[in-house]
Amino acid sequence: MRLGERVERAGDWPTAIDIYRRGLEADNLTESLHRGLMRALAATGDRAEAINAYRRCRELLSIVLGIKPSAETEALHQGIAAARSETSGS
Repeated sequence: MRLGERVERAGDWPTAIDIYRRGLEADNLTESLHRGLMRALAATGDRAEAINAYRRCRELLSIVLGIKPSAETEALHQGIAAARSETSGS
């Protein structure tokens, strides 16, 4: 997670995406890794894939742990969805 955040601060979004995806391969229930992936994807302009990352997170947490995403994850999702709506003209 720390490495991903460091790479994010440097603005190296493709590397951040790779780091977060690798982290999720190791532990797909770490919500902070899902948020990092969402942020990095959104930063590249791929908001649709960022929203898909949120959906995968939500489904995994629900199915495996029986919980909903945190308020922080929900807020990030809402921000990405709102930005997507603004850029698509909806």
